[in-house]
Amino acid sequence: MIKISITYPDLQFSSWPDASDESSFPRMQDITLADVALVTQYKAYLNAGDITSANNLLVANPSLQTKIFNSTQFNRFRDGLIAIERMWDSNIYGYIETKQQEFQAEIDKFTDKYSYNPLTQYYKKNFVHYNGLVYICINDSLGNSPTNTSYFTQLTIKGDTGYGVGLNPRGQFVISTQYHVDDLIVYNGNLYRCTADSINHYPSDENYWEFFLSAYGENLNNLQTTDKSGLVPAINEIINTSNATTLDGHDSTYFAVASTSVQTSDVVTSATANKLLKLDNDSKLPASITGDANSINGHDSTYFDTQISDLNNSIDTYKINFKRKNIMGVKY
Repeated sequence: MIKISITYPDLQFSSWPDASDESSFPRMQDITLADVALVTQYKAYLNAGDITSANNLLVANPSLQTKIFNSTQFNRFRDGLIAIERMWDSNIYGYIETKQQEFQAEIDKFTDKYSYNPLTQYYKKNFVHYNGLVYICINDSLGNSPTNTSYFTQLTIKGDTGYGVGLNPRGQFVISTQYHVDDLIVYNGNLYRCTADSINHYPSDENYWEFFLSAYGENLNNLQTTDKSGLVPAINEIINTSNATTLDGHDSTYFAVASTSVQTSDVVTSATANKLLKLDNDSKLPASITGDANSINGHDSTYFDTQISDLNNSIDTYKINFKRKNIMGVKY
C-alpha cells in the first residue's frame, strides 16, 4: 500500500514527513533457484511490452516484490529523498537558526555584573560579586540580596587566606584605568586586590583596595611602622615622623634666640677675625676693604664707559678699512 504525503501531496510514493516510509521500503532478497521460472516469465512480459501482466505477476507472487527492482521501487526512493530534502530546506534550517538564536540569548545572560547593587535589575544567569564571593542569579531579581537562595546561588568559596577564587590579574596599576572587584594589580612592588569598583583611586585608599601580597616575598608585618601596606609607605612614615627639627642637638628655639642675640661688639666695619662685617649705608662693603666701593684703581664708571665706547669705534673703523681693501683687491 502506497502512502501519499500530506505535506507534499505531489510525492505520491512517500508519506514523509507526516509518517515514516519504513514500510514502503521492504528488505530486499536475492533470487533463488525456485524463483527462476517466475522471474523469467516476468522478464518475458516486459520484453513483450505487456506491463499489466508483469505487474499482475508481482501481485500474485508477493515474494518477487522483494527480489525485483522496478519503477515503483525506484520512485519510492526518489520521492522519499525529495521529501527529506524539502523538509531540511524549509524546516530544519530555519529551526536550527531559531534555536541558535535562542541558545545565544541564553549564553548572553551569563554576564558579569560586577559588584552587587540592590537598585539593579538582574536576570537569570547574571553574575554578581558580593562580600568577596561570586553569585549567579537563578531567578530574575531586583532588590534581593545575593544570599537569598530563592534568587541567587553561590558559585565560589573562600580559601584559607580569606580571598575568593577567580582573581583577575591586571598588571601594573594605572590611575586612569577602570578596575572591578577582585582585580589584582601591582603597585610599589606589592599586590593589591580591588574591593570596590575603582577609577582614579590609588591602592593606598582602603575604601577601594586591600593589600594582598608582597611581590618580592618580604614579610612586611615585621616592619616597625604603623603602615605595613608596602615598603614605600613605611619609608615615608619614617621620614615624616623622624626628629628632623634639630641640628647638633639644638632645636628651632635655640636658633631663634641666637639670631636675636648678636652682641654689638661682634659687629665691625673693617676685616677682623671672628667678627661680623657690617655693610655701609649704601649696602656695600666698607671702603676699607675695597678701597672704594664705587671705583677701581681710582677710576669710576664714567671712565670705563668712555674706554668701552672708544674701543667700539676702533673696531668699526677697522671693519670699514678691511672692506675697502677687499674691494680694491688687497689680499691679506
